[in-house]
Amino acid sequence: MNILLTGGTGFLGSEIIDVLSRKHRIYAIYRSDKGKSKKNIVWIKLDLVQKKNFDDVRVILEKIHIDVIIHAGGATPNRAYAVGNFDATTVGTKNLVRLAKSFNINKIIFISSISVLFSKGPYARSKKDAERTIMSSGLDYVILRPETIIGPGAKDFS
Repeated sequence: MNILLTGGTGFLGSEIIDVLSRKHRIYAIYRSDKGKSKKNIVWIKLDLVQKKNFDDVRVILEKIHIDVIIHAGGATPNRAYAVGNFDATTVGTKNLVRLAKSFNINKIIFISSISVLFSKGPYARSKKDAERTIMSSGLDYVILRPETIIGPGAKDFS
């Protein structure tokens, strides 16, 4: 299976790569070179907010068939609050859905947050907005709402 992954250099994304790359081909979108050390991964530099490098991505995606997108990228609570910007979640998701439709990628798994159910803060609003974008996209989707994701190397909880 060919999987397009956002957030591959992040804490959760790198764990997803470790597990899924054993049996699947991973195409991982990244913004920053930090953490891009995993082998046997096709790394795709793309800023989903500013749409930088979209032409480079088109060249890659025109040659392969992606079976599913796992959208684990976006603004994390503590770091996004520091800069007051959640566009990586909101705008990034809208542009990812456009990308999916333009390449006939019909399935997406979105890692959201349980906070959409009880919080009214900007992080929860950004995740809720991204969920709405995906639910109204016409794509087949699964939305996961984990409570907290922690482990060795998790920046927001260390």
